[in-house]
Amino acid sequence: MIEPCFNELSIFPLCTTNEDMDKRLATFIDLLKEIKKYGIKKVRYESSFLDIKLKEDYSLQDYCNKASTSQERDRASFLYSTLRRPYLDEDKEELFYIYDKCELEDGDERKDCMGMYVAALMKSFAVGFYSENLATHSKLHLYKKTGTEEIREICCLSLPEHTNIQEFIDLMSAQSDLPVPKSNLEANQKKKHLSAHHGKQECNEHAEQLLKNPYVNEILNTIDFSPKETSYIHNVKAPNLIEVRLIWTKAGYGLCVSTTAENIIQNHWIANLLKKQYED
Repeated sequence: MIEPCFNELSIFPLCTTNEDMDKRLATFIDLLKEIKKYGIKKVRYESSFLDIKLKEDYSLQDYCNKASTSQERDRASFLYSTLRRPYLDEDKEELFYIYDKCELEDGDERKDCMGMYVAALMKSFAVGFYSENLATHSKLHLYKKTGTEEIREICCLSLPEHTNIQEFIDLMSAQSDLPVPKSNLEANQKKKHLSAHHGKQECNEHAEQLLKNPYVNEILNTIDFSPKETSYIHNVKAPNLIEVRLIWTKAGYGLCVSTTAENIIQNHWIANLLKKQYED
């Protein structure tokens, strides 16, 4: 499973009060718990929590070491459980030198940001502390020694709800090792409901194929005809509905499928699987 990198620029602006610091940490921990639902258990940091400032002269390491209340100790324990360093393992260090220079586009400014750079190299994403100035996706300008430039868009999450942004959904639903539950039912135990129309036989044949898929729970109904549509996946609806189009039929029949997905990312993952099987 891919691992996000901590965006070191997200520590700014530093907190000025304990209340702000507590709110920042609570939000960050909520984010890490949210991405854990998708099998992401670790976050990459370049070094220790000592280098991550919360306030002037007060680091994340200080917070964890001085935790005195039950809530603070729980937070410290959880944060340590997610810690993995450095950004790149030794056997992948050569990737770091593919590019001679990396700049993060921040408005009219260009900044160095190792966390976002490594996220780009590893085809991953970044996480960071929330602030109003922190963008959910940014452009990275990568330069090779030959002078050639590449531009990459990298997403950076700082709130739990950022897992709903399309860039993150697309990234995670493309992961082959995304944890997705399978149906406990055999194909002959699953239900199908088909409307009576001229294409019922063709719909029934495809429904029978779909019910053999371990990520399909039920065929809920047929959908409106669309003879001109060319994509097998017509629609993906949260959290567990997919509308498919039988593009090989002249009338463009379709089915509404109930999947085993528990969230929109798993549902997109299942949609990608079905697309590869019946369209690509």
